[in-house]
Amino acid sequence: MRILIIDDEINILKSLRTFLEIKKHKVDIAETEAQGLKILETDHFDVLLLDLFLEYENQGFDILSQLRKSQPQLSVIIITGQGSVQKAVKAIHLGAFDFIEKPVNTDRLEILLRNIEELKKLAHENQQLKTRWLEENFILGTSEKMRKLIQSADRVAKVNHGVLIQGENGSGKELLSRYIYQNSQRSDKSFVAVNCAAIPQDLFESQLFGHTRGSFTGAHKDFRGFFERAHGGTLFLDEVAEIPFSLQAKLLRALESGEIQKLGGDEIIKVDVRLISASNRNLREEIRQGRFREDLFYRITQLELTVPSLKDRQEDIPALIDHFIRLEQGNIHRDFHSSAYDYLIQRSYPGNIRELKNLILRVMVLIPDNPVTGKHIESIDHLEKSEGHSDIFKKTMPLRNAKNLLEQIYLKKQMEIHHGSVKETALALGILPNNLSRRLKELCESGD
Repeated sequence: MRILIIDDEINILKSLRTFLEIKKHKVDIAETEAQGLKILETDHFDVLLLDLFLEYENQGFDILSQLRKSQPQLSVIIITGQGSVQKAVKAIHLGAFDFIEKPVNTDRLEILLRNIEELKKLAHENQQLKTRWLEENFILGTSEKMRKLIQSADRVAKVNHGVLIQGENGSGKELLSRYIYQNSQRSDKSFVAVNCAAIPQDLFESQLFGHTRGSFTGAHKDFRGFFERAHGGTLFLDEVAEIPFSLQAKLLRALESGEIQKLGGDEIIKVDVRLISASNRNLREEIRQGRFREDLFYRITQLELTVPSLKDRQEDIPALIDHFIRLEQGNIHRDFHSSAYDYLIQRSYPGNIRELKNLILRVMVLIPDNPVTGKHIESIDHLEKSEGHSDIFKKTMPLRNAKNLLEQIYLKKQMEIHHGSVKETALALGILPNNLSRRLKELCESGD
C-alpha cells in the first residue's frame, strides 16, 4: 500500500518508514502539516499515519476534518501520545479509522494495516458486484441522464427516507428500486415488491396489513401482509396511485407511526419498513383530481427520482441491444447486421426498455436467417401490426410458453405466405420439411 506519515518527530518518521518498507509498503514522510497536505494534493495514498498533536493541539483535528471532505477514500490512523486516548476517540468520531499510541507497537500497526487492506478489497469487490448487477439488469448506460440517475440513486441508498420513482411504463422503475435496496443498509433484509395495479380493490387492506382468521369470508387462516413481510427491509409499491383513496389515510398512519393492525385483529404490530414507491402517473395531478391524498404524497416523496424514457437516452440503445442479445445467445445464436442496429436505434419504443427487450426476443426466436438485418426486424414489426398480436407481449407467462407462442405465430404466417406448402415453407426457412412438420405438430399439441 501507499502510506504517508505526518509527524513532527523525525525519529518516529524514520523508524516507521524503515519498518513499513521492510513490510513491502511504499512510504513517504512529512514533518509539517503544510508539507504533508502538499504531498496529498499531488499523489494518491491508501493510508495516512497522522500525529494528532503537531505544533498546535487542534492541528491534527483540522487536518483530519479537511481530509474527510477532500479525500474520503483515505484511511487515517491517528498516532497519539500516552494519556490522549480520549482525544483520539474524538478523532475516530471525525472519521479516523483507528488510533495507535506512542511508542508505536509495530505488531498492532501491522494488524491495522491488514484490516484496512481487507476492507479496501471488500469495497472493491462490492463495487464490481454493483457494476455487474447494473450491467445484468440493463440500468447501466453511457448517457448523461443515466449517469446522473445512478449517482443520485447511490446517494439516496445511503439514507433511510421514503423515495418516489417516476417514469414511463417499462422504463425500469422497479430495477432502480432494487438497486437502491441492494446498496442500502437494509440489503441483508427483505425486499418486498408489490404491483398495486394487480390487487383487487377490496383486497388492498388485507394484502398490505394482513388479516386474521375469520375476519372475512374466505379468511381461513391468519395472513401476514406486505408490511410484516418487509419488516426491517424495504417495501416497494409500484403504481402507488392505484391504492384506493379510502385506504390512503391508513397507509399514511402506518408510515408515520411504524405500527399496523391486521384486518379483523386487535393487536398493534410494530414494523420498521423503508418505503419506495413508483408511479407512471403525475401524482400532483392525481391530488388535484381528488384521487390521491396530499399528506400521503409528501410522506412518500421525501426524495424523488425520475427514470428517463428510452427516447431520452437513445445513445444507450446499442449497449442495451447487445445486452439482450447476450441474454438469448445461450439458446440461440444470431449475428446482427449494422442495418439491424440502425433500424432498432431509429425505431420508437412506447414501452421503453421492456419493449426493446421483447423485440429482441422475438427477433432471436422468429428470424432463422443469420445475420439478422433491418428488413428482418421490420418484417417482425409488420407481422405484429397486421396480425394484431401486440397484446401478447403485454402478458406475463413462462418464457418457454412465450417462445412457443411466438414461434407458432411466425410459422403460421410463413405457411400462409407459401400457400400451406410445408416443403416450400421449409425451403424458405432453411430447415428440413420433416423437421418443420414435426415442430408444427409439437406446437399444436402443446396448446401454447
